[in-house]
Amino acid sequence: MVNGHHKQPLDETGSHPLYARFEQRRAFPRVRLRIPIQVGLPGGEIACARIYNLSPDGIQIRCDSATARRIHPSGKAISDGSGPKVLIALRLKHGADTRTHVLRCKVFYLLPESRKEVIIGLEFEELKSEQRELIDAMMSASLEPLA
Repeated sequence: MVNGHHKQPLDETGSHPLYARFEQRRAFPRVRLRIPIQVGLPGGEIACARIYNLSPDGIQIRCDSATARRIHPSGKAISDGSGPKVLIALRLKHGADTRTHVLRCKVFYLLPESRKEVIIGLEFEELKSEQRELIDAMMSASLEPLA
């Protein structure tokens, strides 16, 4: 059982059927990124994952199932903002410098993508103006104009 749901069979692409429903309900466009991050957990523990995509209101990360259990230990269904809060640390280049940015997030959903990988949706919380500017810049740099 993951996130309060019995495991459902993966579709022919190896994706969880619920994942498609989340994709269809998106309020904002997504840009694909492959940035390693650290997830700060309660108690000071750190877990490693990677950003899969970014939107103005959150990020989707991917990790292995052991890491997902550390991020959401109860495994219970997430509803009405009941997901655990985490800190995300990512390192990005700014000109010649590399800076670490820390963002507050709440776990919004958690789904198995394959037998080895878990999808975790994180919603941003309390973004400061410089953090909003950073996300906007990352979105702008990655979006491509329609032909």
